[in-house]
Amino acid sequence: MTNFNKLERSLLKLFDSTPNLKNKIKYSYAGLSYIFNKKFYKYIIHPKVSLKKLSSSKYSSFWGYYNKSPIYNDNFLCHSINSNSNKVNILLNNKVIAESGSWNYQQGSMLNWLNSNEIIFNDIQNNKYISKIIDINNLNEYIINFPIYSISPDKRFALSLNFSRLAKLNSHYGYYNLDYDNIPKYSNNDGVYLINLLSAKTDLILSLEDIINFQPKKNMQNAWHKINHIEIAPDNNKFMFLHRWQNNNCKFSRLIVADINGNILNSPAADDIVSHSCWKSQDEIISWCNKKKLGLNYYNLNIKTNRCNIIGKHKLTQDGHATISKCKTWLLTDTYPDKSRMSKILLYNLKNKDLITLGAFYTSLKYFGNNRCDLHPRWNPDFTGITFDGVFEGKRQVYEMDLTFFVTNCCSLS
Repeated sequence: MTNFNKLERSLLKLFDSTPNLKNKIKYSYAGLSYIFNKKFYKYIIHPKVSLKKLSSSKYSSFWGYYNKSPIYNDNFLCHSINSNSNKVNILLNNKVIAESGSWNYQQGSMLNWLNSNEIIFNDIQNNKYISKIIDINNLNEYIINFPIYSISPDKRFALSLNFSRLAKLNSHYGYYNLDYDNIPKYSNNDGVYLINLLSAKTDLILSLEDIINFQPKKNMQNAWHKINHIEIAPDNNKFMFLHRWQNNNCKFSRLIVADINGNILNSPAADDIVSHSCWKSQDEIISWCNKKKLGLNYYNLNIKTNRCNIIGKHKLTQDGHATISKCKTWLLTDTYPDKSRMSKILLYNLKNKDLITLGAFYTSLKYFGNNRCDLHPRWNPDFTGITFDGVFEGKRQVYEMDLTFFVTNCCSLS
């Protein structure tokens, strides 16, 4: 994606009915803007941080999303592009240990650590999406006959969704191995699934029909519906997700919170635009969303009291991929490429309101649309550093940034 101002977004909306033409216009405009705003460096970092590359230069490598870390103890996971097939390799400490045929550039294969010995990721087998648990010591496999999306903090269960529906309705996040042409607009047999990672039992706990019937709006009628961005709360008892629907080329979103039994509890952001969110605590969510009369901002949403307050007013002015430090002091986020094709990693202090630019990184127009490479910064397990994906050296790579100068005192108190 690219950052466009309010006027540019309004003009682009005129082409909503012709998405292919709209994408061509966005690409051409981004290229023209770059010509007039080009920087003469590929990256720049804050003088108080250090940067190193974790992935091997011989591979085009990436991790994926921003809400989990590729690091566990001294081990490092990532994906690498297999140029000879449509698969990605799964790398442990830059050595190939497995491969996956079900993946995308935004979230990879949902690769994740379960514990110090086991990893999990999605794949396809016998014409069906599955997930695999692999013991990294002996490479033994355990198959679950359903793909995973979000892993619970206690690693006992996962939640998931229909990746074929995402392929049809959101090309950035779906899988394309199986036919998705006959996906209906919504279904009572489709929605949020709970997967017991010990027994491999899978249940549909919340259907699309149930979601649509919760505080329905007129523009939901005869619309296409999907869910995305499931995230389980720190207490393992709740989860949030985005309900998105499209009607006559107009797109709408709302954030919904439900308990682990599939009972909808709340919709803390329901004013048509919601983007990336993260749990701050078991009762608070940080989200980039719209609030009537207040506009688009980062908000702290309390799901118990329904109160909200703006975070970083006039400072955090763009959508990004936000997560919170263990001590609840630092908000880590990023930006999409600006007119010079530079994306920033930002650190915002929730207590004293300071905003620190940790670095800015170039993204070539080679990486655009479904092929884009967002920075997706994520905290390391010890919260003294971060990792992120980047293409500023010419190919996808995974980098680590040491933030000890800023966060050591904060995290030692948590």
